[in-house]
Parts: sequence; structure tokens; C-alpha cells
Amino acid sequence: MHLANDPQDGGHFRRRPRAVSGFTLVEVMVAVAILGLTLFSVMGGIAYMRFRNRESSQRMLAASIETEILELFKAQPFPQITNSTAIAPVYLKQIPGGAPDARWIVPVANAWQAIPIEDVAPGISAAPASIPDKLPNGVWRADFVTNPATPTLQQVTVTMQWQLYPGNSQRVVSLSTSTAICQSFPSL
Repeated sequence: MHLANDPQDGGHFRRRPRAVSGFTLVEVMVAVAILGLTLFSVMGGIAYMRFRNRESSQRMLAASIETEILELFKAQPFPQITNSTAIAPVYLKQIPGGAPDARWIVPVANAWQAIPIEDVAPGISAAPASIPDKLPNGVWRADFVTNPATPTLQQVTVTMQWQLYPGNSQRVVSLSTSTAICQSFPSL
């Protein structure tokens, strides 16, 4: 214990006040500000990861649909693999009864068509359970390039565009897949 002789107190000894341990208000405010900035940064990182994850899953779905479309083109007889302005365009898919499925009409040259939303469980007609939000406002087109020097070879490019989220203010995401189809070996 420290004792001090205070001349103003008549020379009596009294205790010196002990230093109080703790944080000042300024230190607490700085700590809260640092914690707030850290939390804000972490939350921003989580939001960015969710955004990129959604875009990646949509790109995977679009690539899967494009590959399916290209495979369906490859399954067509070679003379029918073309886009044109014909009244009866090539149908890529058939309804189980054998009729062409209007959702999968090949768009005419330089025209876009809505991406068909297929049923998750097409065998259950009572509850088709479609997923309309997977590729919001999605459209697709097929471009065909023929080379007169190689008439037995045709380049087919399928392009899809959609918005990351529903709404008109979102940026458009685009993905293209291309393949060459040979008349002699269409399955290659």
C-alpha cells in the first residue's frame, strides 16, 4: 500500500487512488468499428459467393441443355440439319405419342426462341413440377455454317442467353457450344 504525505491535508497520510484497469470509450469505439468492418467484409464475401454459385449452376444447366440439343441435331438425318425459314422446321423432340413437341422447334436463322422448361417428372401428368426459375428469361438459337468446300461437314453452334435473376435490370449471361457434324459419321 502506498501512502502519501499531503501537505494540504495537514500532513496526514492518506491512500493514493489505485489505477483502474479497463478500456476507455475511445478504445471500445475503435474495437467496435474494426469488428463492424470485418463483419461487413465477411457478409459481402458470402453474398458474392452466392452470386457466383448461382451463375455457375446456371451455366452448368445451360451447357447440359446445349449438349442435349447438339446431340439431338446429330441424331437427325444429315439433310435435315439446317435452320431455314421453312414453314415446318425440324423438331428435335417427340411427345410420347409420336407427335413433334412444339417447345423444341428449331428457331429459324438468326431468330431466338424461349428455352423450353421441361417437367422434372414428365411421367406424372397431375403434378409436372417444372422449374421456371432455373434460367430466367432464357432464349436459345442454333446457327449452322456450311462450307462449300466440304459439303459433308456442317458446323452447328447453339447459343443460350438468360438473366441471372428474374427481372429486366439484370445483366445477360451467354453461353455457346459448337460441334461439327459429318454426313458419313454423324455420331462423332
